[in-house]
Amino acid sequence: MVRVTAIRLLFKFTFYIRFICFVNIKNFDLNLLRVLHALGETGSTVRAAEQLHLSQPAVSSALRRLREALGDPLFERSGQGLSSTSYCQSLLPDVAAVIEQIEQVLHTETTFLPQQTKRTFRLAASDYFADFLMPVMASQFERLAPNARLQMTPLVAHDHLESLERFQTDAMLFLSSPVPGWMRAQDVMVSHFRVIARRGSPDLIRAGVKPGERISMDLYCGMNHALYSPSGQIQTWVDEALASRGRRRQISVTMQTFHSLARTVSQTSHLATVPALTARELAKIYPLDVYQHPLVEAASNIMLAWHYRNDQKPHHRWFRELVVEAVSRLRP
Repeated sequence: MVRVTAIRLLFKFTFYIRFICFVNIKNFDLNLLRVLHALGETGSTVRAAEQLHLSQPAVSSALRRLREALGDPLFERSGQGLSSTSYCQSLLPDVAAVIEQIEQVLHTETTFLPQQTKRTFRLAASDYFADFLMPVMASQFERLAPNARLQMTPLVAHDHLESLERFQTDAMLFLSSPVPGWMRAQDVMVSHFRVIARRGSPDLIRAGVKPGERISMDLYCGMNHALYSPSGQIQTWVDEALASRGRRRQISVTMQTFHSLARTVSQTSHLATVPALTARELAKIYPLDVYQHPLVEAASNIMLAWHYRNDQKPHHRWFRELVVEAVSRLRP
């Protein structure tokens, strides 16, 4: 019955018109579509194997069968990965749609009862959200889903698939940016930024800048900076904004957590740019002063993103709504 349903779904897409020209559908293993889809997402037989919980030789074997069935190379070696042919690129969107429809048909869960669930829900995010969002989420889980488990997982910078697949993450919070077609996303908040410096900074006192006032662009760019950077990167949207104005700042040290950043700033002459809410809270714990950023528009959009296959699942919708509601409470 599953096979009949899947074949019927194939008729709904133009993909089937192209597909039938090369393949006898009665003899075609529909599992190969999952391999084609995974290879399109990852560009790697190794990563596709991890995603599908198969061995790398099994994925390579499936790729050979796909090439024979479709009469096209589909993927070619490019550097450290695979790049899809033009024919493969024309197939991938419809393959993804077919798989999504099949998953929705086979998905039997129609209701979700938070009070009864024992599921584990995983959210990938930075330690900004670990500090401010997780306490709110934990309280909500304690009240609404006392038998469920909430886990925060690492956010892998610039690798959406790794963030979602490696730790079987349900959703992720990160700076708004274009996402691949297999992801769904929505903007959930605007994060404003402030500058922190050691309390009573001699440099800022000499410049006549008081806590709460705006630091001038010349002063900001003339001082050394500490940077919150879990990935170790030293270029952020701040540096891009400065470059567009013909300016640059000197980043002397990077830190993986906001608290290590705050400790460093409180004991040196460095400045640091952090979210406004983080600045306020860190100034309660460490000897820090908070200033307005020279970039008046210093703010960034934060988005919640997830895999398309979870889009219609009741438990996942409940979790996403809970995250969005909790994020809405984060106001500096």
